[in-house]
Formats: sequence, C-alpha cells, structure tokens
Amino acid sequence: SLPANAAIPIDFTLGAPATPGGYPALYLLGWVSYGATQYLYRGAWNGSTVTWSIFGATGTRNDLPASCQICGIQSIRGDWNVYGRLYVASNQSGFAYYNP
Repeated sequence: SLPANAAIPIDFTLGAPATPGGYPALYLLGWVSYGATQYLYRGAWNGSTVTWSIFGATGTRNDLPASCQICGIQSIRGDWNVYGRLYVASNQSGFAYYNP
C-alpha cells in the first residue's frame, strides 16, 4: 500500500539495493491531492510487503539541491550503482542528484 501523504503517485522508480544481491530500493514521489505538498519516499520490499519511509529530512523539495527547489520536481530516477542516490529533474531548473 502507499503512504498516507502519497495516495496519488506521481512518479515511481527503482534504485540500487541496500545490500548486494538484495531487492532494489523503491522511490516514490506522491501527493494527497492537486496543489498539495509532494513527498519523496523510499521503500523497502521484503518479498511480500513494502515498508515506506520519508526520503530525506522532510521528504519535500526543501531538502533538495537549490536547482530543484524553485520549480519543484518533474521526475525522479534511482541510481543503480549507489544505494540512496536519486536523480531529480526539475520543471525548468535542470537536474541534480540527491543523496541525503
């Protein structure tokens, strides 16, 4: 199931597993309704369920590099080589990687 603050998923991606040979990390950008705050989550799959946690200090764009704070998040992609690294594309300000 999805986190309460991300009932409407905007973007979903996979990334490097926490341990070699493990399940890939899950990343989710979601919100509750149009105009509401978007939240970033990292999920851990254990083979039957997903446990979601806020990704970063607050899970919002305020945690991101400055190039992604002004225009917000357009899309996300997980890094397949580094656990916990997320590539974030902004609507007009370019992109950055985020590794809290």
